[in-house]
Amino acid sequence: MHHALVVVTPFVHQVYGTSPYQAASSFLQLNKGDTLTITEQKKYIHGSGWFLLMDINNDCSLYMATHEIDTFYAQGYVCTLADLDLKKNYYEYKINESLDLQNHDDFNLYIEKLQEVTELKHRFEDTDKPSFRKVV
Repeated sequence: MHHALVVVTPFVHQVYGTSPYQAASSFLQLNKGDTLTITEQKKYIHGSGWFLLMDINNDCSLYMATHEIDTFYAQGYVCTLADLDLKKNYYEYKINESLDLQNHDDFNLYIEKLQEVTELKHRFEDTDKPSFRKVV
């Protein structure tokens, strides 16, 4: 089974070699809408911990430390499809509430957020189309 995450806030990931003695080799810019699919391949490196092979936009693969993936999720850089569904439901609720209260500003704010989440969800569900990113 493969699990996937979608980037909701752009960030730069420092790519490390697969040896504990290798220094960071490059940086990878992850953009909003990029999809990170967790594959079943993993490896343990003594002194560094577990690394999972991540497929990025069905375009390239790299190993990421599990603690980094947890950090990206906790800091809100990535989320799951279920998280996007929850956000969508919340924004729909807030739109209905703002209509009931006749609050024009909140209505416009939540419409904008709903459109953003809906677009991310569509990009997330259609991972066959890679998005190109710059490696620095």
